[in-house]
Amino acid sequence: MRGEPDRAIATLGRGEALSREWKFKPWAPPSRLGYAYALSARLPEACEFLDEVTAADTTVSSMGVGQSMQVAWLGEARALDRRAR
Repeated sequence: MRGEPDRAIATLGRGEALSREWKFKPWAPPSRLGYAYALSARLPEACEFLDEVTAADTTVSSMGVGQSMQVAWLGEARALDRRAR
């Protein structure tokens, strides 16, 4: 979001790898990683992460904000993917 998707991908990728290794499934790092992929035009990877996160049952924050953002990011990634074809 600050215009540095490659830096975000590096940082979030490490967090994602650790959460998978520890078998911990938070929704925030993979959804943000998926969005960073979308912003850097890595659309198949973006959609893969965002699809997985939006389908998981751990995506809803106490106010539903998490899931709504993930669905919006997934929609944006899908729209960008369609334009790229």
